Amino acid sequence: MRLKLLVFSLPVTLLVVALFFTSQYNYLVFHTLVEIFSVAVAWCAFFIAWNAREQLDNNYLLFLGIAYLPIGGIDLFHAMAYKGMGVFPGYGANLPTSLWIAARMFEATALVAAPLFISRSLRPGIALTGCLIAGFGLLGLTFSGLFPTCFIEGVGLTPFKVTSEYVISAALLGAGWLLYRNRGEFSHYIYTLLLGAIGCTIVAEISFTFYVSVYGFSNLVGHLFKLVSFYLIYKGIVETGITHPQELLYFKLQQSECCLRDEKQRYRTVADLTYDWEYWLDEHGNCLYVSPSCERITGYKAREFYAKPSLFDEIIIPEDRVGIMHFNCVNGVKHYTTCTADYRIRTWSGSEVWIGHKCVPVFDEDGKWRGWRGSNRDITEIKAAEELRQDVERISRHDMKGPLFTLINMPKVLRDEIDLNQSQMEVVDLIEESAYDMLNMINLSLDLFKMEKGMYNLNPENVDLLPIIDKALHSVASISKIKRIQHSILINGKPRTDNDRFIVLGEPFLCYSMLANLLSNACQASPSDETIRILMDTYGNHTMVSISNSGEVPESIRRRFFEKYVTFGKPDGTGLGTYSAKLMAETQKGSIDADMTIKGRTTVSVSLPTMTDDGT
Repeated sequence: MRLKLLVFSLPVTLLVVALFFTSQYNYLVFHTLVEIFSVAVAWCAFFIAWNAREQLDNNYLLFLGIAYLPIGGIDLFHAMAYKGMGVFPGYGANLPTSLWIAARMFEATALVAAPLFISRSLRPGIALTGCLIAGFGLLGLTFSGLFPTCFIEGVGLTPFKVTSEYVISAALLGAGWLLYRNRGEFSHYIYTLLLGAIGCTIVAEISFTFYVSVYGFSNLVGHLFKLVSFYLIYKGIVETGITHPQELLYFKLQQSECCLRDEKQRYRTVADLTYDWEYWLDEHGNCLYVSPSCERITGYKAREFYAKPSLFDEIIIPEDRVGIMHFNCVNGVKHYTTCTADYRIRTWSGSEVWIGHKCVPVFDEDGKWRGWRGSNRDITEIKAAEELRQDVERISRHDMKGPLFTLINMPKVLRDEIDLNQSQMEVVDLIEESAYDMLNMINLSLDLFKMEKGMYNLNPENVDLLPIIDKALHSVASISKIKRIQHSILINGKPRTDNDRFIVLGEPFLCYSMLANLLSNACQASPSDETIRILMDTYGNHTMVSISNSGEVPESIRRRFFEKYVTFGKPDGTGLGTYSAKLMAETQKGSIDADMTIKGRTTVSVSLPTMTDDGT
């Protein structure tokens, strides 16, 4: 850092020292060299900015470079008009002083105006024309004598000159503050040099408020600080524009590239270090990205998937490939949707791994399909645990049947061997009924498992639902009594009679379990002192049983009402009632639906097929 500072400051230090001794020998030579250096820097800044105007992404620097063309021109006339040069005889010391004030006013105005173009467009041609008109106008005012007097021989600086220097200094302070506010638009190096140049110009202006003679010490100090100011502009615009154009001309582009590199690094960190196997296939099936974690799951390296995209499908166990579709085809048109599936793959070592797969279609900004973004997770252990749980449950259900058969047979033995009174007989009947209910529950749990797996063997028959509904109502009698809930049954819009029958095609036990679950849910959800309506209607080859109760399903679970384990507000609820009812309805070739559109009511409707008298 110190070496860089030394390399930076040594040339200007030597230049200042050399010019100081030059001023002691001949002040006019000193002044001319300082002004020529300033003019050269100003015009070089213009030429760099103007010729790079198509590539320059910072309008602040473009406007400032254009403004330095007339500034350099006025400074050149200031140097030629200086006392002792003899270029413009008869004008005296007021002319160069006036030209100095005109140039500094122009410079301060340009530095204050330049930040306005950071966020605005700039037309270089119009800006150049305006700056040249202003420059020639100031020259015309000074040479015509219309410009206010700045210096009087034998008296020194006029109040206008001193006031102007302070106003210019205040404007430069404002320019420095505006530059500070917009420092993010520049590299730190350029920003520091421009701010330093503004600061040196302010010091120079303050120095020029004290001199009496144009060859005085204050005048010398002011010109030395002007020299340093333009040296900083030279380093920041001229030298940097030639040797490091990326900092000057393409700073925003460089910033964008840095941001892009950072984004790429973040993307790589997230994508490459993900534990799951991520990938992206384009619309032609080519592999655009695959995460290195594919090797942990499949044994194949990422480069193998890049080289052979078909490897994604080839490693899937053949019998598991069926049903993995990434689009739905309607009327010959493909509709791309999210695909979720569990399947097995054959790894590089030959072992089988279960994959939890999910992929989504990728679309560009115009809505055009651009391929698939997929995520694969190793779920082998989850599958093994699930199979173990199912095996344990099946074994438990099977082992529980042995003691239950004993419990079921005991009431018969008690009736045959012991003379029971009426109350004892009722207790024995209750024990027998509860034992049968438990056996049915165990059998049903096994049946539900088969229904979930699509392995249930349905044996449909003609089933009269009315006795089954009576039995289901008996199962909820206790909660109905506690909450004083009534039940009404309408068959095809009419009250039920003793001769009515309501035939569906199904299995009696499944129909009972399904309706008992739905009636139990209705009783629990209904407020006290209400009536649950059971509506039974026939529609061609299907029947509809609707159970309607007061009370609303919470908004948070309405969309998931029939999903597994979804429950709300029931301390002992399992969330299996509506789920199992849905399974049993669909297993019997029927359907189930819930209507929650009527405020304050919930209606669950079950549709089941019917059978004709001849059994067809």
